[in-house]
Amino acid sequence: MINHENLYDDLKVLFLSSGYLTEDESCGYDELMFAVRKDYLFAYLKSDEIKTLEDMEKWLREEYTSDDTYGLYQQAKQEGEIVFEKRVWNNRRAVFYEVGEGLRDGLEEEEKIYIRTFDYDTAKQAFEVERDRLLEDDSFFLKDEEPDAEQSFDFGYAKIRYENDDGDFYELYLRQVEVEEEGRNYK
Repeated sequence: MINHENLYDDLKVLFLSSGYLTEDESCGYDELMFAVRKDYLFAYLKSDEIKTLEDMEKWLREEYTSDDTYGLYQQAKQEGEIVFEKRVWNNRRAVFYEVGEGLRDGLEEEEKIYIRTFDYDTAKQAFEVERDRLLEDDSFFLKDEEPDAEQSFDFGYAKIRYENDDGDFYELYLRQVEVEEEGRNYK
C-alpha cells in the first residue's frame, strides 16, 4: 500500500525506450516514464544478488538496462501495479490525441472534433463513449452497413468506418496528431 505522506519515497520511476513498445518511428515520443511501488520492484528483483533495498538501489544505479525495464513494465502492467505512466517527447515533437468524426452524405462533407488532449486515457475513454453511443443509435443512417473497424489502442489509434455503395460514409476515429514544439515535455 502506498503511504501518501511519503508518496515519492514509496515509488520508483523508470524509463523505457519507445522502441520496446512500438516499431513506429513516428510514434511521437522517445521514452515511456512509469512508476511502480518500491516494494513491488524489490519483490520483482529479489534474487541471490539483490537481497536488500540497498542492493536494489545499487543495481538500479549501476546495472539496470532497458531490457530489464521492459520485462518489469510488461509484468507490472499485467498485474495492475503501474502507478502512473507518461510519454516523454523529444525536443521537437509532441503528440496529442484527437477524437472526432467525419461524415459524407451525398455531396455534403463535414468533420467534427469531440476532444483534443495530451492524455491518451482521456481520449480513449471519449472514443469508447462515442462508439457506444453510435452503436446504440437506431436512427443512424448507415446502420445496415457492416462497419470496418480498426483498433490499436497501444499505438494510439482506433477507427470505425461505415460506407455504402453510393460513397456516403461515416467515420469515428481516435488518432495521434503530432505537433512541433520546443523543450522536453512530460505530459
